[in-house]
Amino acid sequence: MKKLLLALVLSGVLQACGSQSHPTEQVELNETPEETSSDLHLSLGDRFYTLAFPEGGVKEGKAYKLLFAFHGSGGTEKRMQRMTRFELLSDDYLVIYPKSKEIEWDEGCECNIAHRLGAKDVEFIVQLIDKMHAEYNLLEGENYAVGFSQGGLFSQNMLCKFSEKFQAVASVASPMSDRLSSMCSITDPTSYMLVQGTADRVLPYQGLVHHNFGLISAPKTVELITSQTIPDAIVTESTPSERVTEKLYRSSIDATLLSKLVSINGGGHAWSFEDYSTSNQLLDFF
Repeated sequence: MKKLLLALVLSGVLQACGSQSHPTEQVELNETPEETSSDLHLSLGDRFYTLAFPEGGVKEGKAYKLLFAFHGSGGTEKRMQRMTRFELLSDDYLVIYPKSKEIEWDEGCECNIAHRLGAKDVEFIVQLIDKMHAEYNLLEGENYAVGFSQGGLFSQNMLCKFSEKFQAVASVASPMSDRLSSMCSITDPTSYMLVQGTADRVLPYQGLVHHNFGLISAPKTVELITSQTIPDAIVTESTPSERVTEKLYRSSIDATLLSKLVSINGGGHAWSFEDYSTSNQLLDFF
């Protein structure tokens, strides 16, 4: 499938707590139809989201998993859907593509526009979970979330604040903010996966030292999250391809895979890569 590289240039300089907001993101979009006729464009209060169904529609009597996909800074739910297309890859999920209230999500760093303006993004997602389970036949406890770039930082915030709501959470091109790492408290054993290009210049793989928006490294992000869920994890590494290295964290009790760091050697700030289909790999992990 041909891919189109879209550069999202944020107009002007965004101010967040007195400093620059998130830098320009590069988003790789699949050239697929923007939406299908079965998609529902809905609202909850003053918030908006797209609900996407499997290609064949909802089957009577079947219980589904619920998957949230969070767009990046300056992005939209439509762009996230075009880029990921989870509903075309599996018949087991109802997929929600939410729209952030401000130009970016309240990701837990307490340093950006969404936090300053009181966007209450975390509360919005919790309300959506409750609403979906009340209205559709969903599997209890089978909630999942993934985000790209700044949306990936937000998925980490959801994990730190409401781990009991999710079976697994993932982020792509987004090591954790330094501020969130100091406050993160995971109460329930939730699986986690991070996909990151080692040459990412937007949200660097090795982290970022900054007085307002610091980042810990991608490896430290997975180690921090894993230490709160499986402190005695067995760690192994594999190299599925020349460019892809996987660090796997398994339970010492039954060897169940609970966390995963996927490092794309030389990869930049992107969702998928030439030899790595992120959407498919995430669904396999979930």
